[in-house]
Amino acid sequence: MLSPMKKLKLFQLATKYGIRIREYDSGYVQVHVANWSKHAQQFMQIIEKLERYPEVKSIIVSKETSTISVYYDETMFDDEASVDYWFNELENHILR
Repeated sequence: MLSPMKKLKLFQLATKYGIRIREYDSGYVQVHVANWSKHAQQFMQIIEKLERYPEVKSIIVSKETSTISVYYDETMFDDEASVDYWFNELENHILR
C-alpha cells in the first residue's frame, strides 16, 4: 500500500526523531520517541489531529517514558485515501 518513496521517507522520519515501535497489535500501536523533548510541539500537532479523527479511539502520551500509545479502529488504514491523508499530515508537520 505504501510506495517505496513513502517507505523511505517513513524510515528517515523514524531515524531522525528516534522513533521505534515498542508494541503493535491490530488496533493498537505504541511508539517510543527518543527525541521527545526536542520535537514535542511537532508531535503534539500530529496527536491533536489524530484525536479528531473518528476512527481513533484514544491516545495516551507518557512524557515520563517518551511513549505514545494509539488505540484505533483496525480498519482505519484499509482505505488507501486514509493512508495518504496521514502520510501527508506527517510530511506537513514533521518531514519539512
